[in-house]
Amino acid sequence: MQPPAPVPAPRFPPPAQTAASEQGTGEAPMPPEYDADTGRIAFDFAGLRLTQSRSDDAYLLDIDLRGLPPEQVQIRPAGGGLLLAVRRTAETSREETLEGGRGYRRSWGFSTGQRVKRLPAPPDADVRNLQRTDADGSIRVRIPRRADLPGYGPPAPETAPQEPQQ
Repeated sequence: MQPPAPVPAPRFPPPAQTAASEQGTGEAPMPPEYDADTGRIAFDFAGLRLTQSRSDDAYLLDIDLRGLPPEQVQIRPAGGGLLLAVRRTAETSREETLEGGRGYRRSWGFSTGQRVKRLPAPPDADVRNLQRTDADGSIRVRIPRRADLPGYGPPAPETAPQEPQQ
């Protein structure tokens, strides 16, 4: 009896994302950008650009912050994937002088909000050992691939078939 054939590692699947849903216009979803040659998947979430890819030993998630401070983006393991939380704050103020100099009015406002998305990870992703690196304007998350699962993990080194010795 032959052992089962190894199953190829699934891609780091992106959630369905729409530009319209970000703006609340209710238009049809836009598919994520997918490059079949490299396996890269790119999509937008909460005003950020996320690009997922993989190497032989890890899954990579690159986040273009587009001006958002990195401390406002939380990434943590959750179940078999990642939980991505983006927190935004906004402050407004307005000052005006009433007609005829009879007074002065000042108002201000403060609002905060958070968007949360769960990103599933492939079975061989070791999300407990993820590594986050903050750089200027971006975040890179590296999730190692587990080698202890049959059919998953880094590819085995290729060996040339040995010719029988006589």
